[in-house]
Amino acid sequence: LAHSLNCTIEDSNTRCRPANLLNPFYQFYWLPTQKNKELKHHSHNVHILLREICKQRVQEMEDQKNSLGDRAQTSPSNDLLTTLLKSHKSQYQDTDQDDNHNGLVKMLLTLLFAGYDTSSVLLSFAMWSVATHPE
Repeated sequence: LAHSLNCTIEDSNTRCRPANLLNPFYQFYWLPTQKNKELKHHSHNVHILLREICKQRVQEMEDQKNSLGDRAQTSPSNDLLTTLLKSHKSQYQDTDQDDNHNGLVKMLLTLLFAGYDTSSVLLSFAMWSVATHPE
């Protein structure tokens, strides 16, 4: 999983470099190149894992609801995934569960990549700041 995440993040960073944005060959994900095939494989691995995590959490929420009854409705959310699942469940009750998980997987990937980039920039700036101002 870590290798798959790392490969997808590195590919995204490579394709989004200013020099590569204008190069059309970096933007054609559908071309059957070795790099695109690897990206598709790693992306598929990440999607499968996140989908399984969502299904597992839904099952845990249903088990908790069955064991606690009405008190489970009033218990506060402990994490972001639980909050997102509750929100999507109330919003998309009529849709297929796999479609619901696909939407959540896309949202979680967006949050993951956004968090990865912002955290790495923040840590880099903090280290630079401490190195240039040691007092």
